[in-house]
Amino acid sequence: MTTLLDLPAIYQFPPLFTRQPNQSIRNKQIETWINIILTNCERRKIWTITKQGNMKIIDPETQQVTTINIFHNTSIDRFCSPIFINEIWQAMQKQGQLLNRDGKDVNMLINDDGHGDEEFFILWKSLELWANDILDWFERTTQLNKVVTFYEIVSSEDNVNESFYSMPESLLYQILKILIKRGRATMLKEDSKYVAIKVI
Repeated sequence: MTTLLDLPAIYQFPPLFTRQPNQSIRNKQIETWINIILTNCERRKIWTITKQGNMKIIDPETQQVTTINIFHNTSIDRFCSPIFINEIWQAMQKQGQLLNRDGKDVNMLINDDGHGDEEFFILWKSLELWANDILDWFERTTQLNKVVTFYEIVSSEDNVNESFYSMPESLLYQILKILIKRGRATMLKEDSKYVAIKVI
């Protein structure tokens, strides 16, 4: 299954999956894990990951959806402990690389010992940088002062080569709120749900 991912050689190194007792070594270990996660999410346009580390990957050849747990290497029968996974999530949250999908307190959700399938958005770019990209798109495509739906931004075939193509609309909403705070946009509702934006 992991052939669908771009994994470094260290991924086959069993100690990577064991929480190291030495803090400085563990910090480097966590950095390695964060790099593995962000690199693969960006290259494969994986927008969400569960608390346990499950990611849905679309095979570019067959379009088949496969679920892979990034923290479980079946080829060497190694996996990370929940405590260690939580530490990785906490580090990513502090660096602004993790965003809760449903508005709950991120720290409470990460520290929850339950076994639910809560999902997080993975941010290989900060929300601010995503907002810059989308603002640039509005300017490049002469969409300023026009009403554009969320669907058009992330799902139009015209945008297939844009970095934000296929982004979940709920993540797009979080990003567009930044443009509103900057005084550059207003959102429009339909049936009590925001569905479009006008950028000036």
